[in-house]
Amino acid sequence: MDVQNAAQVDYLAFFSTELPKQLAEMAALRDELQQRQGAMSAVVEANNLRQQAVDVLTKAQTDAATMKQDAERALSEAMAAKAQAEADAAGEKATLQSLLEEVNGKLRQLAEDKLAFDADTKKRKDAADKRDRELSARASELAAQQDAMAQDRTNLEMRIKKFSEAIGAL
Repeated sequence: MDVQNAAQVDYLAFFSTELPKQLAEMAALRDELQQRQGAMSAVVEANNLRQQAVDVLTKAQTDAATMKQDAERALSEAMAAKAQAEADAAGEKATLQSLLEEVNGKLRQLAEDKLAFDADTKKRKDAADKRDRELSARASELAAQQDAMAQDRTNLEMRIKKFSEAIGAL
């Protein structure tokens, strides 16, 4: 619109034909401006999200590195503990093995001592049985001798009685 020629402007024609065209153009420009502002907002939001993603990624990488170091340290400690446990177990196994050998040696010695004791006991029992038999035989012999002696005494007493009677008769 030309301002100098404003006196010559036909307002009716302007309002009826030009104004709706200009309003339509202005509405189209407004819509395009909204779309561009929306796109800019989306770009800004995308940039913010990208920065948040970078921050989260950095934090995750830092956390992962820390966790990896912790895991490696724990693994190292576990390996050391395992090695120590294996060494302790080997020592205990050796100790148990030596104790087992000692117990087995003592069991063998006890078995030998029992055999010797059993042999000695049998020998003593056999000797005692032999002495019992000998004593029994001697006791029987002694009893027979005592019986014979008692018989001899009775005979002697009878003879003395007969002799005393014979002397008494004389």
